[in-house]
Amino acid sequence: MNMQERKQKYKGKYIPENPSKYMGDSDNIIYRSMWERRCMKYFDINPSVLQWASEEVVIPYYDSMTKKVRRYFPDFLIKVKTKDGKLKTHLIEVKPTKDL
Repeated sequence: MNMQERKQKYKGKYIPENPSKYMGDSDNIIYRSMWERRCMKYFDINPSVLQWASEEVVIPYYDSMTKKVRRYFPDFLIKVKTKDGKLKTHLIEVKPTKDL
């Protein structure tokens, strides 16, 4: 098994327990690592997470090296209710330490 095959080994489709919490097409949620899958499960079942999305947000940016506009898709967007009752929105990127 080569490195590319090992990397793709954990790719799959996540089926939420609470599809109404998902912002987007809850029938097409794809994870690309077990860490992403673990986050999805946590967001799905955590009552403090009101809504969540995976790669549904697009952030355009200018790449000065290629002089082109590119698009960045953060791994997750979550909307949470804090312990003091405030609503907050977070963008989350999931990476292993070696990729930081």
